[in-house]
Amino acid sequence: MVGFVEYLDSPVGHYHEVLAGSLVRTGLTFRLQVPFIAVDSLASVAGGRINWALPKTMADFTTDLSFGTDLDFTSDRAAGSACAKGQGWSVSVQPVRTGHRPQLRLPIRLRSSATGPLGSYRTSLRARGQLIRVRTQVDGETLTGWLGSGTHLALVFSGRLRVHAPETT
Repeated sequence: MVGFVEYLDSPVGHYHEVLAGSLVRTGLTFRLQVPFIAVDSLASVAGGRINWALPKTMADFTTDLSFGTDLDFTSDRAAGSACAKGQGWSVSVQPVRTGHRPQLRLPIRLRSSATGPLGSYRTSLRARGQLIRVRTQVDGETLTGWLGSGTHLALVFSGRLRVHAPETT
């Protein structure tokens, strides 16, 4: 899974993020394990490493995605692209077609995968979203092993993501 996120407001201010993760099952619980996460905020790098043991790194972001007003996604209004570049890697996405708009409330448990004590933390997402197709381009030795270039299904969300304090496991 790949996620591009724009935080309009957070304890460290406005910033962008790209992450790669995979679902891991522990008993009946599914968790998202995040081995890669990059942001354009030094404060977010510090907070993510210290508070959640996330392997955050710095990246440059360019984005001009536009989905219309109030997530009124229609195929003729979805436009633009998002790109993140770091040292020796890059990930970009571009919408190619939009689809169904689900209303979602998702409890999500995330697990960090940094070296040191492994922790997990709860998040909850309350959002409106839409299923779309995106074209991705992934470059870099490490990322191309996890993420594939090509056309993929994607969900675009707008809403509130709440991250709770980490719990050591």
